[in-house]
Amino acid sequence: MKILVTGGSGTIGGYVLRELLQAGHSVTSFSRTAPRVAEAGFVKGDILAPGQLADACQDQDAVIHLAAVPGPGRATPAQLLHVNVIGTVNALEAAVDAGVGKFVFASSGAATGFSFQREEFLPRYLPLDEEHPCEPQDEYGLSKLLGELTCKRYSDAFGIRTICLRINNNWYLERASAEVAVRSGWAQQFTVEELWSNRYVKTVEDAEGDWPTPGPPAPRKLLWAFTDARDAAQAFRLAVENDTIRHEVFLINGSDTCSGESTPALIDRLRRSLSEGGGHAAGPEIPLKAPLAGHASLWSHAKATRLLGYQPRYTWRQSDFRTWMETR
Repeated sequence: MKILVTGGSGTIGGYVLRELLQAGHSVTSFSRTAPRVAEAGFVKGDILAPGQLADACQDQDAVIHLAAVPGPGRATPAQLLHVNVIGTVNALEAAVDAGVGKFVFASSGAATGFSFQREEFLPRYLPLDEEHPCEPQDEYGLSKLLGELTCKRYSDAFGIRTICLRINNNWYLERASAEVAVRSGWAQQFTVEELWSNRYVKTVEDAEGDWPTPGPPAPRKLLWAFTDARDAAQAFRLAVENDTIRHEVFLINGSDTCSGESTPALIDRLRRSLSEGGGHAAGPEIPLKAPLAGHASLWSHAKATRLLGYQPRYTWRQSDFRTWMETR
């Protein structure tokens, strides 16, 4: 299959390009800078330039759309929405006009609202799934939700197959791949050790002193989700290879949390964090749609497993990152 990948020079882009090439696909990156994967083709372009996208989509079988402002605070709200929403419209228009049959959109767990949110709010139930109401709390999550709706509109109107993957908190855990990732996209500001220290490790104080543990800084952000970038790349390959789905949205994440604490303990902590001013000593109840024992993720990838065959293969608990963390 001939596949155009917008944003192939970004941090996750190299993982997606390598996954597709290893599966035997012909891959071209459409980006403003060349990707770090020498075997991939390269077309220099900007998703805000419709003519450049139109030329790049010619003779392609599928488009994977990664290019975007990757989070809030990296542009003004207006700029972020313009790039992420209009850029997606431009890519879909170019794909439809060129007769491309498939379009895979890089969405985000931020579309649900449980990511960069500024205010705490209660999940209706756990684990979160694709049926949970979406209440994006920032312009980035809003842009991704609008992108999903735009994909559905183009499937309804023009018949192009669209799959939206809500990738949730990519982690770069294998050192060799992480060395490439930190030379790409937003991660160019870091070494691998700085990336791991600044993004994946926090210090917790207990009776025995300070000790490092993985995980995001607060329970209300991300709900302890993480996805190994290699698993995210697997999801993009499975989506673009699918020949039956007309339009769907999928949560993509690991099977476990990014925390060393048990999942029941994390849920209790989440309830307590939401109890202030709510009149609940231990916090409000959160209904469980499925058992969440051990370190099970609070986000369900069951739909992606059922319809795409997605199965996370990696965990931080057995990784170069974990080895580094224990010896630092």
